[in-house]
Amino acid sequence: MIKFFDDADYDKALEQYRKIKTVYLGICLFYAILMIVSVLIYMTLPYADPLQVAVKWEVSVLTALFILFSFPYCGIKMHRSRFYCKMLKNISTGIKERGKAYFSHVDDWEVKDHVDVNVYVFKTWNEKKQAWEFRNVYIDAEKTPPEFEENEEIAYITEGNVLVEYERTGNFFQNITEDKTV
Repeated sequence: MIKFFDDADYDKALEQYRKIKTVYLGICLFYAILMIVSVLIYMTLPYADPLQVAVKWEVSVLTALFILFSFPYCGIKMHRSRFYCKMLKNISTGIKERGKAYFSHVDDWEVKDHVDVNVYVFKTWNEKKQAWEFRNVYIDAEKTPPEFEENEEIAYITEGNVLVEYERTGNFFQNITEDKTV
C-alpha cells in the first residue's frame, strides 16, 4: 500500500505549530515590554505635561496594531496549524477503517475539521441495503493527490474518512447496476 501520511508528517507539522506559537509569544512579550515602558514613562512625566498626549497616542496605536495583528495571526495561521496537527495526531493514533471501493469522481474541495481537503467520491456496495452508495474520502489538500481512473477499484485505509493509505487493485467495473452485475 502507498502511505499518504506517516509520523514524520506529524512531527513536521508540530514543529511548524511550535514555531508559529513561539513567534506570537515573542510578539506578545515585545508588546508587553513596550506597554510597561510606556506606563513607566507616563508615570514619570510631570502633571499636565504635553508629552502625556504623545504617550497616550503611542499606547493606543501600538494596542490597535497588536490587536489587528493578533486576530488574523491567531484566527487563521495558528488556528489552521493547530487543527492540522490534531488531524495528523488522529491519523497516527486513531481507529483506522479498511475498505475497497470503485473510484467515481473528484468533487470540489471543502473544509473538514478546519483543514482544507479534496473530496474523492467512491462507489461502494452496501450489503445490508443491497444498493450502491457513494462515499466521500478526504485527501489533504497540501499533499499531491493520487490520480485514479473512473471505476478503478481502490483498496484504502481511512481514519475519519481521511485517506491514510491506498492501493490500486487493478480491477475495473464497466457497468455498475443496481443488481451488482458487471
